Amino acid sequence: MKKLLSLFLSCLFFVLCMTGCDDVPPPSYYDDLPDAYNAETDFPSLFAMSASMPSVMPAENGYYVKCGGWIYFVDKETLSAQLVCNRPECRHWDETCSAYFKGGNDLFQYYNGKLYVDRIDQDDEGRETVNLYAFSSDDCSLQKVCQLPYGFSSGTGGSSWYYAIHRGYLYMYSGRDGKIKLERAALSELSEKSLSPELLYESDSSFAFAPYYLGNHVMFTKWDGNSGQQINTLVDVNLKTLEANEFLLPDMKKGDNAFVNTVQDHYFIIAMSDGSHPPEEYIYETTYYTYDCQTGEIKKLIHFPDRGEKIFSYLQCDGENLMDFYIDLYGTADPADQSISILDENNEVLRSLPVDFVVDGACGGDADFSFIGSKYQDPLVLYAIDKRDGKMELKEVLRMPNREAFLW
Repeated sequence: MKKLLSLFLSCLFFVLCMTGCDDVPPPSYYDDLPDAYNAETDFPSLFAMSASMPSVMPAENGYYVKCGGWIYFVDKETLSAQLVCNRPECRHWDETCSAYFKGGNDLFQYYNGKLYVDRIDQDDEGRETVNLYAFSSDDCSLQKVCQLPYGFSSGTGGSSWYYAIHRGYLYMYSGRDGKIKLERAALSELSEKSLSPELLYESDSSFAFAPYYLGNHVMFTKWDGNSGQQINTLVDVNLKTLEANEFLLPDMKKGDNAFVNTVQDHYFIIAMSDGSHPPEEYIYETTYYTYDCQTGEIKKLIHFPDRGEKIFSYLQCDGENLMDFYIDLYGTADPADQSISILDENNEVLRSLPVDFVVDGACGGDADFSFIGSKYQDPLVLYAIDKRDGKMELKEVLRMPNREAFLW
């Protein structure tokens, strides 16, 4: 079914191009898609796990990796990483290299044949702006798409923002001065001159955490109160009707943390843990729930107890199976206690891989590879977990000295 859907989308897009339309389809092009995760058109939420790791995004025949200001393409067959620069004379050491992008790169996503990435630019008077570019791998050319509204911290207590391209729209989710906002603009209508987004949702919230996109929905956490005594409300915004469903997980109490961790088919998978204690008194247990975006039904999925090793279980989906990343993101536990496991349909361990170094984070992945690494090492190393042919093997993808990987 997925192959037929992909073939249908490819043929329809070819027809649109032959009739003279822009190479970016309008949002209406995606109206008939099912209300479930579709890798060809949706934001790749399966790769959105840890901000402290280099960004890894799926592309045709491989992956794009952003590390230390530099963008690499990783071939899926060989796992070799190459800078996306086609100039033989380039020394790859400053912004004149086509593979270098200054800034945090809050949007880094391969979509519809192009890599979209934001960059900090400076005008003739020294003013800095954040702009969105479309990068073509065919000739390493850049096309400026528009200036972005968020990219510099400001306001009381700072600010945060998250960009995503999803089913024909550029989405902007931001938090500032105790407010969160969800906005969007059609990707096909973006212009260098202006950006006039549509406001979809706005509410009070002490913090803004990364949203997750799934089919015709986006979900995020609304935070009310001081840390340790907060109420975490989950918000599901229907991107077609623009209705918002706000709810609490079963048995939630003040101080509990609740965040979307991954998606699978038409389910958001939400983690709930006790956040009422300081780090030295953490209770390392997590309960995961599924939220059916089509019906709104909530079900308990799996409970991971505290094993006494100061490690949380981070549940992820790779497109085929759920995976338990039992890894120490805080650098306080014994690395020898860590493991990464693939779970079967009964949530039992199917295969497992021990990891004996400090893992700072995981970048998610797909059915073939998952990505992990550590910023505590020097040089920093990005690894792929090769899951092909029923195995689990750790393979090095790239390494970079700490002094160069300043944006990890």
